[in-house]
Amino acid sequence: MSQAPYPWQLAAWRRLRERQRQQRLMQALLITGQPGVGKYAFARELARSGLCEDSSENSCGRCPNCQQFDAGAHPDFVEVAPLEGKRDILIDQIREFCRQIQLTPSQRAGRYAIIRGADRLNIAAANALLKSLEEPPSRVILLLTADQLVRIPPTIRSRCTRIPIPMPTPSQAGAWLKEQGIEADPALFRRRQGPCVWLQKELAPAQQQSVERQWEQLLDRMERQGDSLAAAAAVGEDHFDAFVLWWQSRLLEQMKKDPARSPLRRVWDALITVRREGHLNFNRLLALEGLFILYLQVASQVQKGQAT
Repeated sequence: MSQAPYPWQLAAWRRLRERQRQQRLMQALLITGQPGVGKYAFARELARSGLCEDSSENSCGRCPNCQQFDAGAHPDFVEVAPLEGKRDILIDQIREFCRQIQLTPSQRAGRYAIIRGADRLNIAAANALLKSLEEPPSRVILLLTADQLVRIPPTIRSRCTRIPIPMPTPSQAGAWLKEQGIEADPALFRRRQGPCVWLQKELAPAQQQSVERQWEQLLDRMERQGDSLAAAAAVGEDHFDAFVLWWQSRLLEQMKKDPARSPLRRVWDALITVRREGHLNFNRLLALEGLFILYLQVASQVQKGQAT
């Protein structure tokens, strides 16, 4: 797989890389965008390039610093992310992270530190991070990535320079995947997920298409049987965020194709609200069941309207 920066990231990359070479890079960057656009890969490559001994546009991959970075053993690089099986980044993780970034860098390039999924900091962890943002350690660049800007506390957002990463256009996504030797259904590019998520996180395009077909069948089955509880269990808590994103896109496509289905906007709005509250500690299966109940009510109204 090709290395970041990806084609749709180049404008942001060139701007930041130039500042980095001039040693004028902002101390705290908040890298935001939809899931799958490659925010984490972008952040890692920015850190890798900053530590690289070469001064070209990207890191060289050959120098001792690059080799140490790739081996996960560079003394001037630290990162934190939610622990496996955990939804949030916890306060103890951030305390250790803050302790490490206070250490003196071993080289002139300074130290780079990534918080992967900063929108998943719990309240205590966010408060623990705030002091390091208010008084950032000397020669340390903090790189925070986030899928949902609304989940980042304003106190943290205001102390970071936001770097938005756009979604690739369908042609960019198709061309990039083709370079990787992968053919994907163009319909996938209309989903609010980028191509990188399939290769870097969970699913290849064929698997993603299979999952989406299963979700289509699940909704059809639920409309026939009216069993919202079984449908919520079939999605599962682990796939909550991905399903909500997919369902939003599906509803939008349906409303565009058929104006008679415009009442589905109520469900679409409810999905937006659920995504905004994703940082809260709520029962996601119960939330899904409530969304499905609302969907059944609205779908019934649409069918009655079409029958009259």
